[in-house]
Amino acid sequence: MKIALLVEGESDERALPALAKRIAGDYPPVRPFRPERARQRGGWDALRKVEPVSERIREIREKDPEFETFVVVLDSHCHPAEDRRQQAGNLERKLREHFGGLDVRCFIVVHELESWFLADRKTLDKLLVRRSSVVACPDPIEGCCAPKDDVLAKAWDYRETRDARRIADEMDLDQAARLCPSFVEFRDLILTLRRKR
Repeated sequence: MKIALLVEGESDERALPALAKRIAGDYPPVRPFRPERARQRGGWDALRKVEPVSERIREIREKDPEFETFVVVLDSHCHPAEDRRQQAGNLERKLREHFGGLDVRCFIVVHELESWFLADRKTLDKLLVRRSSVVACPDPIEGCCAPKDDVLAKAWDYRETRDARRIADEMDLDQAARLCPSFVEFRDLILTLRRKR
């Protein structure tokens, strides 16, 4: 069994498999994919519709039928998490119906993956050059609707292509779990899928 993560952006593509591996080890193998439309037009719009997601799932399964579980990972992007969870639940139901019971799950990150990174400022200080001596992290951390642009990129020299995987490899997962409820949900989902084997 393999797990495919359908993700919106580069930081998700680089960091989420590393976090999944740290949470559950090497099994089941987790691999990220982005729908082509997510690369072209922004993630949420491309990933919230059945057509582009089902198209990508079909492509993945044709190339490697060992992918049995698909997790669509969506950021809430400054919208109430519950509204996004409801939309994600509808998408999940439609995809399961479309694929006849295939294990498809939708997961919401509040508000962006970078919220989880902000939970561990020690690792950020260790890995990134500080731009500002004052870091105004919201309380709760997941209360900042654009943590990448509003906090992380202003306080540190953060570039998702260079830094997302490094941070995911070293961040304190317990600290992220204490401060970010959506990280706990991600961790629990990965552990549940691991037990499913």
